[in-house]
Amino acid sequence: MRDNLIFSGIPEQIQDNPEHAIKEFMHSNLKIPKETVEKITFHRVHHLSHQNNQIAGTKRPQPIVAKFKHYKHKELVKSKGKELRGTHYGIKSSQVKLSQALSFCYMCGHIVERDVVSHRTTVLHTS
Repeated sequence: MRDNLIFSGIPEQIQDNPEHAIKEFMHSNLKIPKETVEKITFHRVHHLSHQNNQIAGTKRPQPIVAKFKHYKHKELVKSKGKELRGTHYGIKSSQVKLSQALSFCYMCGHIVERDVVSHRTTVLHTS
């Protein structure tokens, strides 16, 4: 997870090929030269689920997760994030917060996420 970035706000019509969409986004919105973008390689690129958007009843574009092959490429893209100020696009790391913990509830058989700070519990998977 240390080499992952989550891209949000990229329109659905260009997300047929998520890797191509991310590379086009890096060149056009992050102002990374085309030659540099072509050298950036990924282990995998895929969409996150629409589950949260369906619950909220919104039609936001699905976020895309990109796992970079090289950490320095991830850091280059992340450093260009300031180019997105004032836009509806976003980039963030996908690292789990230390305040969150996954656990298995033996009484009901659920996998739950507990936020230590806010004391909220979220059911992630039902067995």
